[in-house]
Amino acid sequence: MGAFYLAGLLGISYLYWAILAFLIALVSLFIRVPPFALPRDPSNWIFKKFILHYFHSAAWLIIAWVCYRLYHREGDLSIGLYILVGIAVVLMLTFLTVWLIDRFQIRRMKGKHKKSNAND
Repeated sequence: MGAFYLAGLLGISYLYWAILAFLIALVSLFIRVPPFALPRDPSNWIFKKFILHYFHSAAWLIIAWVCYRLYHREGDLSIGLYILVGIAVVLMLTFLTVWLIDRFQIRRMKGKHKKSNAND
């Protein structure tokens, strides 16, 4: 690795992307995304809470590791790194799906609450 190894994603070195992803993972560990809508089955709420608290942090840590390995491998992706990227994508999509469903449920509950208050 020489001083000329500057290629990376969008012209920025993979090392800087790894640092950025790691910092995002650290911040997301301390800033929690709480589930607003309680499901009909409380056991699902614990599962939803676990997904909203940890899946995006884990995805960012995996992305940081992949970027770090890409930096050391000079941009060469291996099968293992492809698998890790796939896991990170699945974790992030699961987090976003659960988050969107939760926000949709709470918005729907607020709408029902407003309608019931207007009828009183």
